[in-house]
Amino acid sequence: GSELLRGVHHVVKDEAFARWRYENHPRVQYSQMELLGADGELLGYLVLKLYEKEARRYGHWVDVNLKPQALSRFPALAKAAMKRFVQQKADIASFWMLKNSPLFAVLQRMGFQPTGFTTYVGYRLVDPSFPTGELGLEKWHMVMGDSDAF
Repeated sequence: GSELLRGVHHVVKDEAFARWRYENHPRVQYSQMELLGADGELLGYLVLKLYEKEARRYGHWVDVNLKPQALSRFPALAKAAMKRFVQQKADIASFWMLKNSPLFAVLQRMGFQPTGFTTYVGYRLVDPSFPTGELGLEKWHMVMGDSDAF
């Protein structure tokens, strides 16, 4: 499952989910970069997509997941993803990330700027006993791949 941020709400992404969402997508080709430990254990991954619109090539970081012990290795993974986008002649690289993510500051140091359109998230409580303190954005981890548009 997703271990990027313990104690936050997220889509559970196991191997079956990844196969269904990315590998078996009927219209979009995604690529995945993996971060492996010395013993071959999967410590994290980054899912990428190249998208063309109006004569521009966009490199989308569609999904990212890292185990807590791999957070320090994220800059190397991010740099490898950027190298891939340069090789693919992407004009722009973009991602969705909440400011509470520990990866947000890393990406800002790499030159990414918070910009673009606003995405709204809404909810309606079904269970009135649900603790409303769990609903703030600091309690969530969301990426492009959590949307059906990407």
